[in-house]
Amino acid sequence: MVRAQTLTGTPLAVPISSNIPAYSGTTVNWGAGNYQVSSANAQSNIVLTAPSMSGSYNFSSWTGCTSTSASNRTCTITSLPLGLAVQVAANYLMCASGETYCSATGSCIPSSATCGAVSTYDGSGIIEKFDTQPSSRIVNKGQNCVIDWQLKQSAINTLTNLSCVVNPGATSINITTTSGIFTKTNLQTTTEYRLNCSGLDNLGTLISETKINRCLVNPTIQEL
Repeated sequence: MVRAQTLTGTPLAVPISSNIPAYSGTTVNWGAGNYQVSSANAQSNIVLTAPSMSGSYNFSSWTGCTSTSASNRTCTITSLPLGLAVQVAANYLMCASGETYCSATGSCIPSSATCGAVSTYDGSGIIEKFDTQPSSRIVNKGQNCVIDWQLKQSAINTLTNLSCVVNPGATSINITTTSGIFTKTNLQTTTEYRLNCSGLDNLGTLISETKINRCLVNPTIQEL
């Protein structure tokens, strides 16, 4: 049995070709009227090929096969014993606005990305250092916190639109450089700091990383 469907489960009627003519035909949904292929003898190495498009939908993948090829849209069934029904499905998708279909991967990618390209981002993270240290305290006036950060050179070299935001409490501070130090003044209690950085790799994929640190108020440090 062979069916074609969208990734959300909607069935499609799609013509399927095969290296063995008896297995060519049109897919339908499971249930009464299924397209079923059979022969008088057991078969091996059946290769099914799905069309690149069905209406506005692009081919995405096969499921249930022994092996597949996304670029060739083929499904191989190594062995089909006599009397055994094998169920496979050809899956289709529709790309959203701002996306384009990539036949090499059978997926939608950002329109700005190159189909079949390999990401140059090494996956090692974005943030090299994120330190928070209390500085001087003035009695009854709160404590300052020195925040020191640095981004990884590998991320700087391979990611575009790289930006970071520090969230001290209810406020946020945008960081426009790849390293630096700034001071947050008058902390009354322990404050949690989040450093969130993000950028786009050469495929247009959003890469992000968040690190958390705290600045502990130390009432024994005083400045007269």
